[in-house]
Amino acid sequence: MTKNGKYVASVNKKWLSFADTYMTDIADDEDQPFMLALVIVIDQVLHDRNHNNH
Repeated sequence: MTKNGKYVASVNKKWLSFADTYMTDIADDEDQPFMLALVIVIDQVLHDRNHNNH
C-alpha cells in the first residue's frame, strides 16, 4: 500500500492454514491499528463479493 506515493504497508495472505492468515509490514510512522483494520475491511469486502457471486 502507498499513501501520497510513499510506502506505508504490505500485506500477504498465507495459504498454509485452515483460517485466513496474513503477514503485514507496516511503516513505523503509520497508524498501525488503523492499517490492520483496513486489512480486515478489505478482506471482508473481497470475501463478501466472492460469496455473493455464486
